[in-house]
Amino acid sequence: MNRSLGWLGLIVALVLVVGAVLWLQRQEGDVLRAEIALLRDERAELVRLQSEQTRLRAALPAAAEMDRLRAEHAAVERLRNEVERLKDSVQARERALTPRGK
Repeated sequence: MNRSLGWLGLIVALVLVVGAVLWLQRQEGDVLRAEIALLRDERAELVRLQSEQTRLRAALPAAAEMDRLRAEHAAVERLRNEVERLKDSVQARERALTPRGK
């Protein structure tokens, strides 16, 4: 009887150990599946962003066009400054010509 109880205890212990190992493996499998799903989502987002980057790069003007636009912008700024200078000059002349008593 003692011998059969010893075997029974050993079998129960073995079943418990195998059950614990299987449970741990299942938990690890669940974690790995969640990581795989997250990586798939991240990969899809990366592909979407790469596509968007390609589209935006294609929409950029060429380097020569950018140089032309910069030159035009600088010319516009120079003209604005010239207009302001001329307005100030005209106002100064008007003040000089206007009688002080009025």
